[in-house]
Amino acid sequence: MITVLGVVCVGVAVAIVAPLNVPGYDTSYTLAWGRDLTDGFGLDFTHESSPTPHPLAVIAGVAGAYLPVPAAMRAALGLTVAMMLATFVLIALITRALTASRLAMTAAVSSAAVSAALWLLVLNASSDITYLTLGLGGVLFTLRHRHGAAIAVFMIAALLRPEAVLLALVPLGVAFVATRVQEPDAAPQTPSFRPAMLTFMIGACSAAALWLAMGVAGADPLIGLHSAAANAEVNANPRGFGTAVTSVLPGLAGVAGWVTVSAAALALTVTAVQQSRGKRASTARARTIRADTSATRPEHLAQRATITTGLFVGVALVAYLAQGLIGTPLVSRYLLLPAVLCVALAARCVPLAGALARSERARTVVRSIASIVLVTSSVLANIPAWHDVAEARQVRAEAFAAAQELLDTELPRACEAPFVVRSPALVALTSLALDRPLSDIAISGEPGEGVLLQPLTVEAAQLAGYGPMTPLEQQGVFPQTAPPRDGNGHWALYSSCTP
Repeated sequence: MITVLGVVCVGVAVAIVAPLNVPGYDTSYTLAWGRDLTDGFGLDFTHESSPTPHPLAVIAGVAGAYLPVPAAMRAALGLTVAMMLATFVLIALITRALTASRLAMTAAVSSAAVSAALWLLVLNASSDITYLTLGLGGVLFTLRHRHGAAIAVFMIAALLRPEAVLLALVPLGVAFVATRVQEPDAAPQTPSFRPAMLTFMIGACSAAALWLAMGVAGADPLIGLHSAAANAEVNANPRGFGTAVTSVLPGLAGVAGWVTVSAAALALTVTAVQQSRGKRASTARARTIRADTSATRPEHLAQRATITTGLFVGVALVAYLAQGLIGTPLVSRYLLLPAVLCVALAARCVPLAGALARSERARTVVRSIASIVLVTSSVLANIPAWHDVAEARQVRAEAFAAAQELLDTELPRACEAPFVVRSPALVALTSLALDRPLSDIAISGEPGEGVLLQPLTVEAAQLAGYGPMTPLEQQGVFPQTAPPRDGNGHWALYSSCTP
């Protein structure tokens, strides 16, 4: 019954958000890169502030390039929705490993399902949802002691975010510890450990090779590093170790709120204390504890799964702080995976709270209250975010529709000179709309020999890449060399082309 209700709720949510979908900045560039590759133009990473390319995303863009642009955009949405559904399933399975409680599973999935941060990525058809799904899959494989499969999944995820290689160290370390515990005198390279190590080495080398190959195809082998550094410089993105330290906890709370993060920390602390006491008691009374362990084995497995999940969160946070040290842009979606894992860890508080009660009936009441508190806190934390998302999506939809109206006219399609936009944010969308390679789209405030798409309103200017703090007089600078040839309420087309 719970599963059916969950499927219905998610289906309703998808039906509501699907019509609002417009591929975001990264996805539009990915589709444009894929189309350029299939058309023989190669990869063009030269546009100022273009997003950092990722090998797996570019491969997906190539696959989508064989479809018409509207169909490719719908396919991107379909893939993202499928990944979101898989994410909910994985959250439920991970929570089950941590709690062995259906009530806790329902609370965890419900907390994630109301997250504006997650659904915003779906609305943008973002590859970050795919990375999240792969990351959760790697965590689940680790909890199920399938270390080689976990490492392989993290290496695939590394083709979207390189820090996944660090996460792969967790199942590798767990495999090593398991080998040593089972066979204290065994060498690290015993048959039970060797497959995991071999998978890690092959996967890491393959991921590095694909990143370099993508860079070579775009004339810069280290495009991943250079693009991230250049974007931080051009866009004045937040960066630095101090920023990482001050933003790490708010980033974790961005998915389900501060109550969830606090509950996750509490669950980890209590579980670590319980496990520590169990080890001390095991040393003092080995025979008795062996008998007790057989009776409470599910709880011991849940404790171990909780600690392992906490390790993943810790490694992800270290990777985020390391990004601050090397100066790459710091954005909240880099903390998406550990934030979602915190939702599962917070659900661990449901059985822990129930264990405080003496009678079974009281335990049921306490567990229900704990679940309601977690879900309610997530809903309340996401109300402001959903309000912002709704407003932003409405403004964006109107401005995009107005831009598409002008791009569908004869003027921009008949001019053979490069089409000019005011901001990198419109390069890929314009390229796809006009069916022209990225190299035919220039960034400037003057039309030159071609046509310029100029924002006329604050909403269009923000869509075009100007932030709300940019002075209106700067947003309203118009070309001096050509008169406007066409326009509507949001945009104008300036042209130097002969009619």
